[in-house]
Amino acid sequence: MPVHIRLLHLATCAGGQRSHQHQVIFCLDTQRLQTVGDDRVLALGQVSIMSQGGIPLAQRFANVYDLVDGKLSRVRVYSDWDEALKAVGLEE
Repeated sequence: MPVHIRLLHLATCAGGQRSHQHQVIFCLDTQRLQTVGDDRVLALGQVSIMSQGGIPLAQRFANVYDLVDGKLSRVRVYSDWDEALKAVGLEE
């Protein structure tokens, strides 16, 4: 299920009065979330952003979360899904 976040930014001028209201839309869509053994979690998905000027940006992400005693100890961030899959031994 995608997570959508709307960020509201109020620009101020030198006098401290509000001059503009800008909105940035951030969407995090996790397409695959999988445990790998007892100490790792793989997350694959896409992050999308719509800038305040209306310019869209979308980028796939791949994260590997390493756990020690059930607590997060390291996050490895990959821009390539295949590289992340290979890092956890799940090459497709």
